[in-house]
Amino acid sequence: MVRCHADPLGPSLIYSLVQYNAILGYGLGWTLFHFALRHMPASMAGLGTLASPLVGVLAACLQLGESPAPMDATGMSLIGIALAMLAWSPKESDPA
Repeated sequence: MVRCHADPLGPSLIYSLVQYNAILGYGLGWTLFHFALRHMPASMAGLGTLASPLVGVLAACLQLGESPAPMDATGMSLIGIALAMLAWSPKESDPA
């Protein structure tokens, strides 16, 4: 028979961490995204969500001292180039 060990952090700390993640990680993120949608075109606001893998890897490099593998660096470069191409592509004129 397998016995489960008690959580060393305690249930109250776990619930606090989940609430912190739900409010700041999810709620604040969506609030800021909706704020961006009101103040810029959706195509530009959407580019920010496409950049999240870049931000995650760069944050890990800066905060945790990790170094990306060559394949990771190649992927980040390709994402950056694609985002730049989308951001600076010629805009289509609105049909009248």
